[in-house]
Amino acid sequence: MRVKITKSIYMALFIMAVLACSCNQRGLDVNVRFDRIGGLVEGSPVIFDSKVIGSVSGLVYDKNEKYIVKLTIKPEFSNAATEYSRFFIVADPADPKGKAVEMYLLEKGGRMLESNTTINGSDALLLYSERIQKDLEKGFNYLKKEYQKIVENLRHLPEQEKFKVLEEELRQLLEQMRKSGAATREKLKQGD
Repeated sequence: MRVKITKSIYMALFIMAVLACSCNQRGLDVNVRFDRIGGLVEGSPVIFDSKVIGSVSGLVYDKNEKYIVKLTIKPEFSNAATEYSRFFIVADPADPKGKAVEMYLLEKGGRMLESNTTINGSDALLLYSERIQKDLEKGFNYLKKEYQKIVENLRHLPEQEKFKVLEEELRQLLEQMRKSGAATREKLKQGD
């Protein structure tokens, strides 16, 4: 009696393991919402880093007048789809008359997307503005660090009037850079 129960438990665990593995064989399903799909069809490729990582497995026009594009990403690439992923429609590199969905990562890392998650698609202009904003932030952070190094080095120099004037000029330059960065970010937001 005890042997039958033990075998039944092992059999149930084995079946659950097989089912779990077979579910993961399909890959990751992600729904992306677009205003327009411009010729995208079921079967169109999903591209990441110049590789085909999946395909469009469904297209639906929803009650909110948006297209829901269902993507199936191959299991070996499912970990690349994260909260920092952006999806947009591009010309298919393999078929000049066709369209594809390109996935781009704004940053490395991040939480992986869960299966059947619905996210908003991007257009190329929005993606480029996000890239520019991130690059500007990195640049300003670099300049700020360099400025702080210069100021620190100046503090070790003799307290001559020329050095105080130079320090004030550098402080004013940093303030101008901050204002310029804020104005640039504001223009990018207005352009969206």
